[in-house]
Amino acid sequence: MKSQIKSITLNNFRLFDKQNFSFSEDINIIVGKNASGKTTILEGINLLGVGKSFRTHNDADLLKRGEENFYVKGLFNTQEGDREIVWSYTQNGKKINVNGSFVKKMSDFVGQIKVICFSPIDLNIVKGEPK
Repeated sequence: MKSQIKSITLNNFRLFDKQNFSFSEDINIIVGKNASGKTTILEGINLLGVGKSFRTHNDADLLKRGEENFYVKGLFNTQEGDREIVWSYTQNGKKINVNGSFVKKMSDFVGQIKVICFSPIDLNIVKGEPK
């Protein structure tokens, strides 16, 4: 299944108040100074694909300091057409919305958008001890 990100909006997510990023159909390169949010953008994309962060297991850690809720919204082009995914968090929990419909079970959500995350910690698989 082909899926390509068209845009992502991060609202009260990590260091971003509200920021929208648009992506090309070709290669996209994210550049910036240290601690400017490059990994946070990738984390938001991963969240929309697999439903969780690759940096923390606690959703509250994703909140911008001083805020009570956040959302990440992505627009994707898939073989079935455009797909909008909104992943939101409040102190009452998280909600996932796909094309205007709330997802009740994570198993119904995971796999709609194909995401592969390879981070520096994954290097332990090949560089670490053979446990």
